[in-house]
Amino acid sequence: MLHQLIGESKDLSLNVKKPILTEWRKSLDVINAIFNGKSGWINYELYGLVIRQNRAKVLGELTEAFVNLYKKEKGIATVM
Repeated sequence: MLHQLIGESKDLSLNVKKPILTEWRKSLDVINAIFNGKSGWINYELYGLVIRQNRAKVLGELTEAFVNLYKKEKGIATVM
């Protein structure tokens, strides 16, 4: 879900890829506003950890890798 949103939203993509993201709380508030009630607490905690460790710019790739691993584990094929 996050991977798709990052791909579709230029503003969100730019927000998480900024190398000067030192205000991790602001970024976490943005993520929380987007997923308000739509994502479990474990996802929110993972996003928070990634952002606090100054890795927000790889959040899109991280979520894409997770989706790919999940699909592989569940035997889900993507039709193009």
